[in-house]
Amino acid sequence: MRDRYVVTRLYGASLILMAFLSVVTWHGLPSALAFTGSSLGSFARLQTSTTRMKGLFLVGAPFWLVHNMMVGALFALGTDLVSLVSNLANLMKFVVRNRNPLLSISVWNTLISTFIPAPTRLKRTG
Repeated sequence: MRDRYVVTRLYGASLILMAFLSVVTWHGLPSALAFTGSSLGSFARLQTSTTRMKGLFLVGAPFWLVHNMMVGALFALGTDLVSLVSNLANLMKFVVRNRNPLLSISVWNTLISTFIPAPTRLKRTG
């Protein structure tokens, strides 16, 4: 897919630009938090699975929440809280709707596999 190739390269270039701008405008921990949150958000948008994308957004949200509290960005803090609650609610709704235990485990394995090696994944018992 040529479009996927272009999008991947575009996001890769934007990550390099974000890293450069973070270094040039460095202000300590707030800069590190903003870069980490932005990087995870960009990586989330590249996912082909909606579940994996929302999971990555959930992982990136705490970085933005702490950043916004540190710099006193109350409106941004509120926006990020709404986004966090919305993504979490949608993931929970997806799991509850698909009451198949194997499916629920596979959803969590998809989320976990992004960050944890394969031997520690969940297994169905009984």
